[in-house]
Formats: sequence, structure tokens, C-alpha cells
Amino acid sequence: MTLSDGKKYGRDNITKKYATALANAQRRRKKKKTKKINAKIKNARSDFNHKATHEIASTYRLIFMGDINSAGLGKTKMAKGIYDSAIHQIKTILEYKARRHRGFMTLVQEQNTTSACSYCLKKTGPSGLSGLGIREWTCENCGSVHDRDHNSALNILRRGHATLIGGFAEREAPSSTRVSE
Repeated sequence: MTLSDGKKYGRDNITKKYATALANAQRRRKKKKTKKINAKIKNARSDFNHKATHEIASTYRLIFMGDINSAGLGKTKMAKGIYDSAIHQIKTILEYKARRHRGFMTLVQEQNTTSACSYCLKKTGPSGLSGLGIREWTCENCGSVHDRDHNSALNILRRGHATLIGGFAEREAPSSTRVSE
């Protein structure tokens, strides 16, 4: 997860970390061991998600998150990583924690947010599945250099504000308001 102020939350792929032990237990038909490893994976994932969303919800009152199509991404080569990130769980936890902290969380359409420049709004960045490996790019129109995730967070912030005020913020420069993706 990347926030519009540049802060990033990341963790190792937990499923990959325990893949060998899980495969061995499954091959040997060790049901208790398999169940224990799966529980360890689930708990580690859930622990990270709760800690990260708590920090975000307690820091920000207005939270916009990209409406990621995890079902669609689950059909690509990135499926294991997408499912390991538990996007739906993060959305659910963030929504209830935002309410608990008297905040507001809403989903924003994230189409083209990584390829559109957050300064001039021109779509000059890398796009498509082949462009996902490009993490930093320069806008051909205005020359600004973007981190792919931070640029997307700024565009999601702009779209979130636009939905709140009826579409006028779509043409403005990014706000300095610190709101998460």
C-alpha cells in the first residue's frame, strides 16, 4: 500500500515464505501440520493488515482507496501475489476502522491512475500488464518523474476529492492534503 504522502506499507509474501513446508506436509498427508501452517499464514497476513489499517485509520479521517479488481488480477500470472495481499480483507478492515476512528473510507475507480501523470493529467506513463514492471517513469508532456505507486495514490486522492465535490477537482493539481490510497 502506498499513501498519497509517499508512505509505503509492505510485507514479504507470506505464502511464498511457507510454501516448501506446506508442500512437504501436504505430500506426506500430514493434516494437522498442514492446518497449522495454513493458520500461521492466515494469522501473519491478518496481523499485518490489522496493524497497517489501524495506523492509517487513526492518522487520516478521509481515506480513498482504489477499487482493485482482485478477481480479474487473480487470472493473471500475479494471482498468488494478489491473493496473498488479501486486498478484500484490507478494504473491509480499513472501512470499519475508519468508522471507529470517526473517519470515512470510500472506494475510487483506479483505472489509468498509474499511467496518468498526477501533475498534468496526461496519460503518458507505462500501461498494461507489461508495464507493471516499470516502477519509475518520466512524463513526456511535463517532464516530471513519478514513482508508479505514489503517482497512483495522488491520482486516487484527486478522484476521491472529485467524487466528494461533484467532479471539479479532476482538473486541479494534486492537493497537499495527507490522505491515504
